[in-house]
Amino acid sequence: MCQVLKVTKSGYYSWRKRKDIVDPEEQAFCDLIGSIYKEHLGRYGYRRITAEIRRRGIMINGKHVLRLMKSMDLRARCPRRYKKTTNSNHQKPVSENILNGNFAVARQDQVWLPAR
Repeated sequence: MCQVLKVTKSGYYSWRKRKDIVDPEEQAFCDLIGSIYKEHLGRYGYRRITAEIRRRGIMINGKHVLRLMKSMDLRARCPRRYKKTTNSNHQKPVSENILNGNFAVARQDQVWLPAR
């Protein structure tokens, strides 16, 4: 084929590797993956997106979805882990609530609250 078209083998293979040539079917998959990703606020990874595409009646491999998501730089957002900051089970004395929700003061420097 290269002899008929008068191109070198290396030129042909470098042309095949080029990223600027986009298959319309691949572009359609990328658009679909991007819309599902945005629809679910970036919380869906490649497994859930693959399941959603299959639910819509299109057969696609999960590895294909993963590869396309990597090329589009899409990753699922993971929820933050809960970090417990207060230990209520202690035997230390607790300060009395002097204000009792009444934050109205008559003059300055009468009531002080801890800085946040």
